[in-house]
Amino acid sequence: MRYYEGKDPADILFSLGHERSGLYELLNLTRQNVDMVKLTVSVIAKGCTCNTAPQNKINILTKLISSPFLTIGVPDLLMKITTDADEEESQKTFKNVCEIVLALFLNIPFTCVNMNLLGLTILIEGVMDTLRIRTDIDDELMEIYQEIHDLKDKRLIKIKNRGLSDEHRDSPEELAPPDDFRDISVLPTMEDIDPSTKPFLRKNKVKGGYASSSDYLDVQFRLLREDFIQPLRNGIEEYQIMVRGENNGRHRFSDIRVYTDVSVVRSICTRTDLLYRLQFDVSKMKKVNWQISKRLIFGSLVCLSSDEFKTFYIATVCDRDAKKLADGYIDVKFEHQLNDIDAITPDQKFVMVETTAYYEAYKHVLKGLQDIGHVPFERYIVQSNSSVNPPRYLLDCPALDLRPLVDEKVTLRGDDDNLRRQGRKQNYEFSGKSKPAEKINLLNIQSWPNHELLNVDESQFAALQTALTKEFSVIQGPPGTGKTYVGLKIVKALLHNSNAWNYDDEIKRPMLIVCYTNHALDQFLEGISNFYDGKIVRVGSRISCKKIENYSIQAWRRKFQDAKRFRDLGRINYENHRDILELQRPIENVGQRIEAATRDILKEDELRPVMSPFHREQLSSSFYEKMLFQMGYLAPETPSLMLEWLGIAVNGTITNEMVQAEEDDIAATEEDEEGIVVEDERDIMTNNRLLDVDETGIDRNLEQIVVESIKHRREVIAFDVNNIDADKVTPNDGFQLTRQSRRKLKRNLLKKLNSRSKLTKAEADRIANIWEIDINRRWRLYRYWVSEHCNKLRETISELGERYKTKCETMKEVNLRKDKIIMTEATVIAMTTTGAARYQKILQEVNPRIIVVEEAAEVLEGHVITSLNAGCEQLILIGDHKQLRPNPNVFNLAVKYNLQISLFERMLKNGVHCDCLEIQHRMRPEISKLMKPIYPTLMDHFSVRTFDNVKGLAKNIFFIDHKFEEQHNEEMRSHSNSYEAEFISKLADYLLKQGYDKKQITVLTAYSGQIHQLKKVMPKHRFEGIRITPIDNFQGEENDIILLSLVRSNIKENIGFLKIENRVCVALSRARKGLYVIGNFGILASQSSLWKEMTIILKKAGELGENLLLQCQNHPNDSGIEITKPGDFEMAPLGGCQKLCNARLQCGHSCSMACHPTDPDHEEYSCPKPCTKTCKDGHPCKKKCYQECGDCQTKVEKTIPVCGHLEMVKCSVSVLKHKCTHPCESILDCGHRCGNLCGFPHQCQAMVKKKWPCGHTGNVKCVQSEYAVCKKPCGAALECGHPCTGTCSDCFSGRLHKSCGQRCTKNLICDHKCQSKCSYCPPCEGICENRCEHSKCKKKCGEICITCKEPCAWKCRHFTCGKKCFEPCDRPPCNHPCYKILKCGHECIGLCGEPCPNLCRICHKDKVTEIFFGTEDEADARFVQLKDCGHVIEYESLDNWMKEGTSSSETISIQMKTCPKCKTPIRRCVRYGSIINRLLQSVDQVKQTYIGNKTAIEKLRRELQGRALRKPVTSAVSSPWLKLERIIPVASTENHLLAIQNQLEVLTKIDKLLVKLKKVAENHQPLSASKYKEYDVLNKEFKKFVEWLSLDRMVFSNQELNDAQAEMKRLSLYLKFFNLIVTVEKRNIDLGILQKDIKQCYTLFSDGNPLTERDLQKVKETLKKIDLLAPASGLGISEEEKVMVVKAVGLTRGHWYKCRNGHPYVITECGGATEISSCPVCKDKIGGTNHRLLDGNAVATEMDGATHSAWSDQSNMENYIFDI
Repeated sequence: MRYYEGKDPADILFSLGHERSGLYELLNLTRQNVDMVKLTVSVIAKGCTCNTAPQNKINILTKLISSPFLTIGVPDLLMKITTDADEEESQKTFKNVCEIVLALFLNIPFTCVNMNLLGLTILIEGVMDTLRIRTDIDDELMEIYQEIHDLKDKRLIKIKNRGLSDEHRDSPEELAPPDDFRDISVLPTMEDIDPSTKPFLRKNKVKGGYASSSDYLDVQFRLLREDFIQPLRNGIEEYQIMVRGENNGRHRFSDIRVYTDVSVVRSICTRTDLLYRLQFDVSKMKKVNWQISKRLIFGSLVCLSSDEFKTFYIATVCDRDAKKLADGYIDVKFEHQLNDIDAITPDQKFVMVETTAYYEAYKHVLKGLQDIGHVPFERYIVQSNSSVNPPRYLLDCPALDLRPLVDEKVTLRGDDDNLRRQGRKQNYEFSGKSKPAEKINLLNIQSWPNHELLNVDESQFAALQTALTKEFSVIQGPPGTGKTYVGLKIVKALLHNSNAWNYDDEIKRPMLIVCYTNHALDQFLEGISNFYDGKIVRVGSRISCKKIENYSIQAWRRKFQDAKRFRDLGRINYENHRDILELQRPIENVGQRIEAATRDILKEDELRPVMSPFHREQLSSSFYEKMLFQMGYLAPETPSLMLEWLGIAVNGTITNEMVQAEEDDIAATEEDEEGIVVEDERDIMTNNRLLDVDETGIDRNLEQIVVESIKHRREVIAFDVNNIDADKVTPNDGFQLTRQSRRKLKRNLLKKLNSRSKLTKAEADRIANIWEIDINRRWRLYRYWVSEHCNKLRETISELGERYKTKCETMKEVNLRKDKIIMTEATVIAMTTTGAARYQKILQEVNPRIIVVEEAAEVLEGHVITSLNAGCEQLILIGDHKQLRPNPNVFNLAVKYNLQISLFERMLKNGVHCDCLEIQHRMRPEISKLMKPIYPTLMDHFSVRTFDNVKGLAKNIFFIDHKFEEQHNEEMRSHSNSYEAEFISKLADYLLKQGYDKKQITVLTAYSGQIHQLKKVMPKHRFEGIRITPIDNFQGEENDIILLSLVRSNIKENIGFLKIENRVCVALSRARKGLYVIGNFGILASQSSLWKEMTIILKKAGELGENLLLQCQNHPNDSGIEITKPGDFEMAPLGGCQKLCNARLQCGHSCSMACHPTDPDHEEYSCPKPCTKTCKDGHPCKKKCYQECGDCQTKVEKTIPVCGHLEMVKCSVSVLKHKCTHPCESILDCGHRCGNLCGFPHQCQAMVKKKWPCGHTGNVKCVQSEYAVCKKPCGAALECGHPCTGTCSDCFSGRLHKSCGQRCTKNLICDHKCQSKCSYCPPCEGICENRCEHSKCKKKCGEICITCKEPCAWKCRHFTCGKKCFEPCDRPPCNHPCYKILKCGHECIGLCGEPCPNLCRICHKDKVTEIFFGTEDEADARFVQLKDCGHVIEYESLDNWMKEGTSSSETISIQMKTCPKCKTPIRRCVRYGSIINRLLQSVDQVKQTYIGNKTAIEKLRRELQGRALRKPVTSAVSSPWLKLERIIPVASTENHLLAIQNQLEVLTKIDKLLVKLKKVAENHQPLSASKYKEYDVLNKEFKKFVEWLSLDRMVFSNQELNDAQAEMKRLSLYLKFFNLIVTVEKRNIDLGILQKDIKQCYTLFSDGNPLTERDLQKVKETLKKIDLLAPASGLGISEEEKVMVVKAVGLTRGHWYKCRNGHPYVITECGGATEISSCPVCKDKIGGTNHRLLDGNAVATEMDGATHSAWSDQSNMENYIFDI
């Protein structure tokens, strides 16, 4: 703690907030040392002063709230304060405690009712009373104490009054607010969306000041909050009216978009947050073009409700993918606690409404407004004082150096901290010309040099003076007057003189640049970077300029990553990142599998764990193969049997039904030619909203996890529905379809997958054969399986999301901390208004001294205010309110409440001095004259009079008038005009033909609908490079030629926002050299005085009309061509006129094109006339003159030399390469005629008889005879007694039988019939019928019932049971007669305390006295009625019946007692409650035995998972091993896990046998042809066994276990036999006397039949004989003798060697050769030196199995492969 005491508050939070910090252990010590508590309180209190790491602060406070530290340690410390003599230290410690308590109240709201904390606050009040008596209280401590007191009271009152609603009030300006705006939730509440809500609102004051800063902030907060809530409220009201049917059938919503059938699919892990993927119904949205739609763009607010908005969830769109949207998927971030979201069930369906409000920006601005205590520049902003003071720093140092403004090529260097501390400046070489500007007293206007010296005009000079001498300045820049240029001049002057305003020695205070859009920000920063190479930090993403990328916050993070100040943060980030990866892997794996289940067709293996055992067996390959073989086909390789079952494919081919689509579906898939890339409003809005902290991508490690998860996902998919229509998809599913067919298929499959109709559990269980139900029912069953599968998957990750989200929040806080460090080092920080809102708290700490706001007139006032900080000394606002204003969501708020009035415009209207620039440098005079009605004083610079005329057109500016009506796009809520789009397209094409570069032309339009209309008619291949963008997005930019489409033309003469002067101003002021506008100017002039004035000006100049005049560049003296409609441009097909070119070309032909101004030398021209060349055989070329001739394509008759047939073959094709197409007449080796074409491989299709090794025969196709399998029915009697239903091949010739397919007829312990297959009785899947007097069990019958803990209801006047309902009763049965009288008036025939029977001894005499036990007709007989079946039985006989088999001396049968008459299980009879309860307990014990203990199951699961990690060696075993590995996590019973354990054990043994088989082959290379064939057969036998073994099983039946053991024994013997035979053959040993025995063994192995005990004995005896005659060791001794020798020597493997003649010898010690000796048998040299054997000597593998010397590295592993 001493270490942390001197740390920065943020560093304390990051270090202690981590779960491995040790703080939790410290706080939970039972004994708390007061001095340690004091130190800890000091450190935590210091950390609580940081506001930039809220998640870490909450982590610490959460650990603190219930710890002994707070309940014991802190109270002890407070008691010590009251007796401490050091008053100053006491107040300091007491203040630290109060800081922590205040932080608890502010950050964890529920603490206000925490008893520990309430007790602590009472103690604090007592300490405060004591300190007040003893000493004066520090003001700051008093403020903290008072805030604690107020917060506690306020929170308690809120809780007390929760649920009560205040009356809505009117809100005239003089009324005080009903509550403190700082207490209002930023997130919408139920009250906010209530249509009856009348929010308290006051107008934004255009003129005059506010009463106070709080009053001002309240107005801004409430208006801004209402701006994003009102559309949501109004839209929900419209939706509710529609639901009630009160909207006269109208379904169009004005404020919202509505989406139905919305469900939460899964969680999505990104590097910054935990998102959720939603699925919604798109079946009624076929006309939505998601590529261009403004629906669900990044940051949009959505509200989800499942109860017509009585409750709701708020979320924001985080990741928008047009392809996913088209399929109905969107990723969102919920603005709620994670446990609230996890409570949403998978089947829960919502209605979702969307507003376009960018909630993220609102959220940060609104929170920023709540956090502001004192408004910076209150004198001007709040009080509207127009008298502006100089900046404070200028009063101390008024003399600044302006020489950089004179010498514009001088590049300023970045700040040198050492020079700054010493008060020195950078040295530059300035010109003599700049000397007058060296040291200017800025406050003395007379000392300033003239404007020419500073390279500005007079109006720019005045703006420069104001900006540098006033602390609050407003600069208006009309179009083309250089407001950005002036802004850069101001910044350059300030940066050069940074020592004047950055005067603190220790703390560096940067300059902040704020712009409304990313594009404007990059332009401004690029200008700064041209003259300044210091530390510039650009915050945000979507950087459009490569030069600026080096200044991005991401680039600075990379540069700083090794810095000392980043090391601790890097360590924390590393640990968090590691934890995130550990959490993301299971979340992403499960998420991908859930998503695959909702979007694709799953393989049957993935769904088997949730199928009933009977269905699981039915969905196997056996039925499929049998069906096709009976039809005469071989089973093709199908991706999955699931596709066949669902009717998607038949015999591996997609069915026609699946590729059929409705007409509107087909129309929706038609594609237009790819259009030009355009800038639509959706892209622009997204770009301006995104920051780097919003990027929801993933880093390299997370990406690898996603890649792995997707890979695993693909393994479980039978059919990739989602990507079936992708352009670049290579079909790997075996289906070849056209693209249109794929689209239809996708649409049909998604419709089926997204259907909500599914079977219930009971309905699924009732299906006997899944192949006999219709397709619709199959899909409903499939969707049931998928639902169950997803539920199981979700359960596995239910607790990981909260931990992941917390880690992400910590990561974000660490990154923000890094960003703060970077910003404090910077001289210039640049960000958009959105970025400023997001980084508001960081900016308050960085405390920029100078703030420059570009585009200030476009920014809402609240955004500007939250960008300011308390230490700001100079604010410069640059903009033009006559171009674009702020654009609120709600028009009523914009107009009625003045929300569209920016701070820039409000200050101007309140008399704050504004410098307006007056000389424009952009537009030629013909264009600038249009600005006169808006800017009467605007003047032209002389340079604009020198512009060239526009080529090919008679006028440089022309407005084309037309009367063609517009079209309205309901989906886009916008307008378009196809006539104007066509005209603009033709005009742009004409201008390109004049030789203009595409970058010189920009197309502007007023509506987003027209943007996409233009895209349709302007193909990418022709117009790519021409910029098409909305007017608003082009503000501040210019181009040589502007083509403007105004769109509006309608009968109602509605011109929309074209009547707004600001937009007209921007639209008409962007062109430098040429401006061409098309619109209905009659309507415009009639609806707008500005347009009326414009049309008068244009008509006088002859620049408005219905005909556009073209002027040919090659023939300028001609009269030109008049264009009255788009088609008229065809009269100038190549951009010239209609005269022919006729120029002579290099090929000798003449140019046949019309007049063309471009390519006058015909260097790009291609001659289209016929080619005059011939081939070597004289055939003329059939191509065009400009084309390469290539090979001759003329067909001639040729003789094919291979067969002698005559064929028509291309002249250039060799007969040797041609494939003859005549029928083949060859007789094949099999004796049949070939059925193929002459030029193709032979293939026989004749039917032949085949005899299999099993002895059966059958007819098969000749070509299939080698691999056809026996399909004769097996019919063998299985151990269960039923005949086997498999075929001979299914059962591997009787060795491995197919599972019995008969239904089980046994009664389960619960008395239900088993619904599974024979030999396997799983827990009953039926509905549990157990119930008592109080309740009914809701579980499945096979699950353990929850015991009823209610008191037993069995009581009468004689006895009462004192036990719980589920326990055996502690009272005897009462045998007294019942005293009640029946309704018929007769005495009850029942017993006291029992329910009265419904039969009367007199009224129902026949029934009551019916003899069953023999005592029923006695006069005093008493009866009991069984509730379960209703039978009435004499009680003494029934007592004896119930007691049978239940006494302690007897073996108790664990079976429910049944009614003696009807055998219905007796579950509800209080008289026999003890017997029933004991039986139920026994039944539950049996269930528990089957299901298994949960702890034991998890232990076994972990063991199997660990075992599964030890991967097999051979590929044959790897695939089933992986399959079992994936089943382990979802296996739910102990039996299932034990079955998997058996499978893994057998697979392990098979893996070892396969390794040995491979070694046998390798040790005896080369094998003879016969032995290689035998090796191949044996290998296939093993693989068949593996295939059978890997079938999914819940348990192993006795039949399967016995079959597996027998097959294992057979294959082991077969391998041993093969090894001996190969060894004998290799050594050329004659085994003549054993040939007959060997042949018999071969027959036993090869016929495929199971080995009998006699067969096994025969094989073992033969092996023993072979081993005696020809030992495998080759040593002349038997294997037994060899083992005895090796054992006697007593050395480990690798010590035995052999000489060149094969005689063995031993090397002791390490086993390495160190000397040379002689072989004791043949005297040849043996041994070697330096651990190297002599040539010819080798390891004697045949002695001990070693493959390497004992001393070698390889021996560590390979000498220890043991035989099985």
